[in-house]
Amino acid sequence: MTEAALGDRASPEPRSFPPAFAFAVPAIVGVATMLMLGPTIFTEGMRDWVVYRDAGQRLAAGAPIYVSSAGAYLFDYPPATAAIWSIGLTPVIWLLAKVVALVALAAVIGWPLGIPAVVLLLLTPSLQHDLVLGNFSTFYCLALSWSVLRPGRTGSIPLGLLLAIAVKPVIGPYLLWLLLVRRSDFGWLVLTAAAASAIVATMIGPGIYIDYLATLPRASSLATAWPGNIGLAAISPLLGTVGVAASYAVAIVAARRHSVPLVIGALMFAQPSYGVAYGLLLVPAVVVIYRERQTIGITLAAVLPALLWLTYAPVAGLVTMLAGMAAPGGTLWPPRRPRLRPRNAH
Repeated sequence: MTEAALGDRASPEPRSFPPAFAFAVPAIVGVATMLMLGPTIFTEGMRDWVVYRDAGQRLAAGAPIYVSSAGAYLFDYPPATAAIWSIGLTPVIWLLAKVVALVALAAVIGWPLGIPAVVLLLLTPSLQHDLVLGNFSTFYCLALSWSVLRPGRTGSIPLGLLLAIAVKPVIGPYLLWLLLVRRSDFGWLVLTAAAASAIVATMIGPGIYIDYLATLPRASSLATAWPGNIGLAAISPLLGTVGVAASYAVAIVAARRHSVPLVIGALMFAQPSYGVAYGLLLVPAVVVIYRERQTIGITLAAVLPALLWLTYAPVAGLVTMLAGMAAPGGTLWPPRRPRLRPRNAH
């Protein structure tokens, strides 16, 4: 028996479900969640957008952008964010950019699966929350999916550009995983981020990057509880810190097993605090799992929105990791390859 045949027997093809069924189950759950939670989401206002807009206006006026009097939502992104808003970015343009990002996401996933996946995302509180707040989560969903699903230079450049504009601690474990598993991709990512940052520094002055580095200790505010926080810090600041350390440990294990769902699930532990929009980062893991085991992928797509709203982000991350362990392509313990007898064996 050939090695290929043995491999096929060791890893049977998953059962295939009709596309209508695969779409209907999470869609029904999504509609129910939207009806229950929509009124709450759409009354929060564009809090994050206002922070970015104010920073852009200060930059255009020649004033410091890293100030301590901006209220509860301080600006702590790289200077490139303020530079983009300083040219007069409007909410309409920002929304159109996210529409383009969602179309690109469908293309990255593959049109047959990508189009229904984006339609389902529109029903989730994570995407709705991001659209209302004016945050970067939709772009993180696209860039991370691009990196996961399309390995190589073209998959690394978008994430590198995004990190130069709006780096977030949540992406740390995935960067470690890239370094350990796809070093060439990690190199392209770092090169892209560094080049983009250098261009911005040339345009607005390198001194502002020094100011940015000086504000990084303010990131400790992520370890505190605040309204809407679904991270571990909402339970205990110490537990949030332990979760961050655990996320990097899981990333190392995921690298040894080449497991994408495991490291993506770990991202939900990488910050002490989260908003529900961070759930968009789980999209590439759901796609990988769905491709390996449709039943698990459908179930995961249906339960994650409710978990993100009703519990905590790490719960959704843990469920994603467990689902990945059950799918052959992303399992923590992949099946052993069958050992072939030598040709000269009698």
